[in-house]
Amino acid sequence: DGETESQSSVLSQETDDVKAAIETGDLSLAAYVVQRSDERLKKTELNIAITVESGAGKSSFLNALRGLGDEDEGSAETGVVETTKEPERYQHSKYPSVIFWDLPGIGTPDFKPDTYLEQVTFSRYDFFIILASERFRANHAKLAQEIRKMGKKFYFVRSKVDLDLYNEKYRKSFNEERTLEKIRNDCVNNLSREGMSSPQVFLVSSREFQKYDSPKLQKKLLKELESHKKHIFLLALPNLSQPILEKKKKALQRQIWKQALKSCSIAAVPLPALSVKCDVGILVDNMRQYCESFGLDDISLIILASQVRKSVVELKYVIKSPLAKEISKEMAEKLLAQATGEVTYKMLNSFLDGVAEDAQRVLIKALETEEKHPPTVPHTSREQKFIPGNKFAKDRNILPGVSEKETEDIKAALEAGDLSGAAYVAHKSDELLKKTELNIAITGESGAGKSSFLNALRGLGDEDKESAETGVVETTKEPEPYKHSKYPNVIFWDLPGIGTPHFKPDTYLEQVKFDRYDFFIILASERFRANHAKLAQEIRRMEKKFYFVRSKVDFDLYNEKRKQNFDEERTLEKIRNDCVNNLSREGMSSPQVFLVSSREFQKYDSPKLQKKLLKELESHKKHIFLLALPNLSKPILEKKKKALQRQIWKQALKSCAIAAVPLPALSVNCDVGILVDNMRQYCESFGLDDISLNALASQVRKPVAELKAVIKSPLVKDISKETAKEQLTKATGKGLILAKHFISMIPVAGTIFAAERSFTVTYRMLNSFLDDVAEDAQRVLIKALERENK
Repeated sequence: DGETESQSSVLSQETDDVKAAIETGDLSLAAYVVQRSDERLKKTELNIAITVESGAGKSSFLNALRGLGDEDEGSAETGVVETTKEPERYQHSKYPSVIFWDLPGIGTPDFKPDTYLEQVTFSRYDFFIILASERFRANHAKLAQEIRKMGKKFYFVRSKVDLDLYNEKYRKSFNEERTLEKIRNDCVNNLSREGMSSPQVFLVSSREFQKYDSPKLQKKLLKELESHKKHIFLLALPNLSQPILEKKKKALQRQIWKQALKSCSIAAVPLPALSVKCDVGILVDNMRQYCESFGLDDISLIILASQVRKSVVELKYVIKSPLAKEISKEMAEKLLAQATGEVTYKMLNSFLDGVAEDAQRVLIKALETEEKHPPTVPHTSREQKFIPGNKFAKDRNILPGVSEKETEDIKAALEAGDLSGAAYVAHKSDELLKKTELNIAITGESGAGKSSFLNALRGLGDEDKESAETGVVETTKEPEPYKHSKYPNVIFWDLPGIGTPHFKPDTYLEQVKFDRYDFFIILASERFRANHAKLAQEIRRMEKKFYFVRSKVDFDLYNEKRKQNFDEERTLEKIRNDCVNNLSREGMSSPQVFLVSSREFQKYDSPKLQKKLLKELESHKKHIFLLALPNLSKPILEKKKKALQRQIWKQALKSCAIAAVPLPALSVNCDVGILVDNMRQYCESFGLDDISLNALASQVRKPVAELKAVIKSPLVKDISKETAKEQLTKATGKGLILAKHFISMIPVAGTIFAAERSFTVTYRMLNSFLDDVAEDAQRVLIKALERENK
C-alpha cells in the first residue's frame, strides 16, 4: 500500500543492525534486535484528543472508535450533561497504549480557544479530532488555528449524520448523496468564513461507523501517522470495513519474518526440545494476537453480536478455520510435527490468511440486513418455562456476585426465555470484575521496608522476577506503580517519602494525586512520627481510608530473643503500645496499628490487616483483592473458595445458553472451554500453577517437588481440553455427549432438556473441582510452613 522502507515495521537503523548480524552469522544478536523492535511497537503510545461542545455525541464517537457500543463494558458514559473539567483518558481494551482523551468543551468561561491548548497539556497528544454535531463555529476554527500554530495535526468531524438522514427521509425529493453533500458544504462554508483555508470535513455516524466518511477518516489518520503509531492505531481500529481488514493483514504479514527469525536463532541452540517448545510459544502467541486483531476472540464476537443485534452463534457459524476456534499448545505441537521447511514463517502466513478470510465472512454476516437473517431458535411458551435452576428467578438474593440491576436484567431475560441475553449479562458482569481496578498506595520513610512489604503483598520474594528492588537508597520522586503479576488491575503504588523538602504532609496528597488511590498504607519500621500522623489526618479529611503498618517485627523479635526473660507476645504488645502512644501524642484518636513481617507474611497481624482491608472494600474491588492475596493462611484460602463459588452459576448459565443452540458439537466444545478456563483460574488463584509453586518453594526454601507431592487431585496436575472432555463424558453418563446434540435438535423440548442438563453438569463439575483445588491448596500451605525438623 505504498509504504516506503522507512515506514516499514522496523526503523532503517534496526534493519541495518539485523542485516549486519546475519551477515556475520550472529543469529542471536539479530533476534535480539528484532525483539527490541517488537517491544518498541508494544510500548509505543498513541494519544488521540477529542474535543467538542456538549451534545455533539463525543462519548458515542469515542466508543465507536474503540469498537464498543454505548452499553458495552468499559464504554464512555453517554446521554449525560457535559461535566468534564479535566482531560479524561480512555484506553483501548486490547491495545492500552492507544489512549483516547475526552477534553473539556471549548469556549466556556474556563477554556478559551487562545489558552485552551496549554490548559489541556497539548504536547501529550499526537493529533486532535474536533467534533461538531450541527455546525462548526468560530471557537472550532480558532482552536484549529492554535493547533496548527503549535505544529500539530487536527481533523474536523461532523457527527450524527445518520440522524440528519433519518429526519430528511420523509421528503419526497430525498436523496442520500445530495443530503450528505449539502451537510458537508455547510460545514466547509462555515469554517471558511471563520478563516480556515480549504478545510476537509468528515461526516460520520457513531451508530453506523462503517459508513459515510468514516473509512476516509481512518485512511487519512493512518496515512499521516509515523510508522510505529500507524501500526498500533491500525490494529486498534474496529473491524468494520474490508479495506481495514486488508490493511491489518498486510501490517501483520510484515511482522512475520521477525517471529521466524526468533525461531531460527533458537533452533541454532543445541538443547533437546528447546526449539520445539519455543516454536510452540511463538505460534500460539501470534495466532492469538491475530484472532484478537481481527475481532475473532470470544469477547469481540459477543460485543459485535450485541451491536448488530445478532446472536453470537450466527457470527461464529461462518468461521471456517478450525484453528481460529481452538488455539492451544497441544494443537500447535501437532501442527509442528506435521510441518516441514520454513515452519514458523509458512505456518503464521497460512494462519493469518485463514483468520483474515474468516474476519471477512464475519463482517459480511454482521452487516447483513435483517430480512436475510436465518431464523433463530424460537422462544415458544413451553420454552419460556425453563429457567436455569428456576430458583434463580424467584429470589434475586440468590444471585451472588452481581448488582441489583444485573440481577433484574438476568431475571427479565430468563423469564422471556432469552438464555442468550441472560448469558450476555452474566458475561458482562464477569468482564466488569476483570476490569475493576484497585489502586493501593504505600508510603513510608526510607528504610521502612516498603519494597519488601510491596513484594510480600503481591506474593513475591525479594529476588523473584518482577519484584520491587530492595536494599537501595530511596530515590522515588514520583508515584511508581507495581502491577500484580496475575491480576494486573490490582496496582500497588510506591509513593515518595513524606516529610522531605519536596513532599510536606499538608500538600503531599495533591502532589501524589491522592484521588487515584482506593486506600493508603502508612508504613514505619521503628516508630510513627509527626509526619505520619499529619498525613493520616489529611487523608481522613479527604475522606479516604488509611492503615498504619509497623514493619520488620521479625527483626525486633530476633534481637529480643537474646534476653533471658524473652516472651514473644509481651514483646509484640510492647511494640504495638509504643506505636499507638506515639500516634496518640501526635493527635490521632484510637489509632489501630498492624504489626507485620514481610519475610513471614502469614504471621503476626498480617491476617488481621488483610481481613480489615477486605471488610472495608466495596464488592468488586474486594473480590479482585482477595484473589490477588498470597495463599499463606487458612482463612484466606477459605474466603477465596467462597468467592469463587459465588461465581460458578454464571459459568453454568453461559453453558446453558449455548446448549440451547442446535449446532453440532457446539455445546460440548463450549462446555470444555468454560471448564478449562475456570479450572485454570482456580489453580492460579490458589497458587497451584507451576509459576506460583516455584516462587513459593523458593521463598520457603523447599524443593518444588516436595510441594507438588502433596497435591492429590489429578486434574490439578493436568488441565487440558482432553481431560476436561473425559470428565464431561463421565459427568453426563456414557454416550450422553453424543445424545445431547441429537436431543437438542428436537424443537423446544430438546433445547430445554439440553440447556438444563448443561447448567447442572457445569455447575456440579466446577464446584467439585473447586473443592479439590481448595483442599490441595491447604495441603501445600501446611507443607510449605512445615518446619525443617518435622
